[in-house]
Amino acid sequence: MKMRFVFVLIVFVLLFTGLFPVELNSYNFQELTLWISPLSIYFPPADPDTDPVIFSDSPVLLEITAPVNTNWRLTIGANGDLRAGQGGRIPIENISWTASPSPPFLNGVLSSHTPFQIAEGQGPTSLTGEMNFQFQNNWDYLTGLYTQTITITLSSF
Repeated sequence: MKMRFVFVLIVFVLLFTGLFPVELNSYNFQELTLWISPLSIYFPPADPDTDPVIFSDSPVLLEITAPVNTNWRLTIGANGDLRAGQGGRIPIENISWTASPSPPFLNGVLSSHTPFQIAEGQGPTSLTGEMNFQFQNNWDYLTGLYTQTITITLSSF
C-alpha cells in the first residue's frame, strides 16, 4: 500500500459591507457585526483508502449581531483552488461543509466562481452558527501542503 499525505490549510478572511463594527464581539445591537473563530482550519493527513473524507481539525464558529430592521446576508467564497508550493492543485470544490442551526445556516460546497450564501436574516438578532468542513481525499493529489484563502462576507441590504 502506498502512503501519501496531503495537508490542507484554509485561512478565513472577514469582510464587511454596509455598517462596520467597532468591536467584533460587541452585542449592543447598534451595528452589524461578525466574529469568526478560528481564522484557519487544518485537515489532517490521511490514507484515502481508509479515510475518503477528512474532517477539519475544528468547527468554525460564526457570531452575527444585527440592529433592528437590518436585513443581512452572509456569503462564502474561495480565492481559487487549493495550491501547493511544488505545483500541486486540488479543485476547491473538494471542500464542503455542514452548518447549524438550520435554518438560517445552509450546507454547501466551496467555489471560486460564485459566492455561496451561508445564511440570511433580519435584525434585531444575536446569532451563533457552526460550520464543519470536510475534504474529499483522493490518491490523485500530489503530496504537499495546500493552502487557500476563503472570504466570508457579512453585508446589509
